Amino acid sequence: MDLLWRIAQVIIPVFMIVAIGWAYGRRTRPDLVTFNRIVLDVLSPLLVYTALADRAFRWQDHTVLIAGGALLIRRPA
Repeated sequence: MDLLWRIAQVIIPVFMIVAIGWAYGRRTRPDLVTFNRIVLDVLSPLLVYTALADRAFRWQDHTVLIAGGALLIRRPA
């Protein structure tokens, strides 16, 4: 029962926030073009960066990947 209560403490606020957002969106029809652009251009790369920054990175393990990337972005002379 304790586990069920702990899960409910996490899930219920999430559903409440989603319901409030849904009701607000249905009532006001906000223009989200600018917000969506910011999310795609700024926040998504930050999410990837933070996920990768937490991991240990050894250059020796990724030499083939680095060489392939360097060949792909190399500008022709």
